[in-house]
Amino acid sequence: MLYLGIDQHRNQLTVDLGNEQGELVKHRQVSTAPMQLEAFLGWLQELSESEGGFVAILEVCGFNDFIMRMLDDYGCREIVLIQPQQRSRRKTDRRDARALRDLLWVNRIALVNGDRLAGLRLRAITVIDAD
Repeated sequence: MLYLGIDQHRNQLTVDLGNEQGELVKHRQVSTAPMQLEAFLGWLQELSESEGGFVAILEVCGFNDFIMRMLDDYGCREIVLIQPQQRSRRKTDRRDARALRDLLWVNRIALVNGDRLAGLRLRAITVIDAD
């Protein structure tokens, strides 16, 4: 399984992708322009096929819908929405995307078991296989 943390803004996403061992696979910024976002998600879908798919986490905001639909279209197995916490003065998009991915990875067993996660809202696409 691959784990995708997304720090989103209107014009770009900062994404942090990790593997089952918690290691960084890819960190980059992706434009929200349809062609660039489709290219990234196509790459991610292809990469994740041999890894058992991918799951994503992002903060709740006013423009989640189109990203969630695109994640669905490109085979995201689970989408986890998190309510933003207090804003840090040391906030960076890179740090936020990494923290989201780490949170998803740390809770991966609970997600597999279908356990409720405090402070997280799960939007199930399909159930993660317990491999």
